Amino acid sequence: MKNNKGFTLVEIMIAVVLVGIVSVIGGDVLISVFRSYNKSKAISEVERTGNYVLSFINTEVRRGSDIKVNDPAVCGTATECISYTDINGVASKIEYFAESCPSQNGSIKSVKGGADVSLTNTNLNLGVSAKAKGPTMFSLRSSNGVTYVGLSIKITQGCTAPVSSSGEFNMVVEARGY
Repeated sequence: MKNNKGFTLVEIMIAVVLVGIVSVIGGDVLISVFRSYNKSKAISEVERTGNYVLSFINTEVRRGSDIKVNDPAVCGTATECISYTDINGVASKIEYFAESCPSQNGSIKSVKGGADVSLTNTNLNLGVSAKAKGPTMFSLRSSNGVTYVGLSIKITQGCTAPVSSSGEFNMVVEARGY
């Protein structure tokens, strides 16, 4: 009687092939999970930023007075801007800077009393880029003594971000000037 201990070459080859197949399938699943996570993170950042910008502009413009859109004397180097007097009587403005990638993303910022606050995260990899959705981002219209400010923006992932996502945001605000 022969005492066979160990594996034959065929058995080892079959085991290696099976482990290889399972590894390839597992790797594909893992890569798919990471891509889905990054995509959902990008979508979340775009939605969060877009909603924040709309909410901020809605609150400021609704309570503002003496509203002007794209006044060259106020906009300075900004591509477009909304200037207004806020509820406390402080001259304020919201500026949009159209930039080109990869140097910088387009950005939106608020200027109150000389202090600049960025409303968009302009990090090229993790941030977002703001763009005018149409020919202009801000519009102004008056009807029956009521001033309306329109906003039409497209928020996209940073220009060098590994995942691409975008969202379009539109809003019309009635300026009440409390």
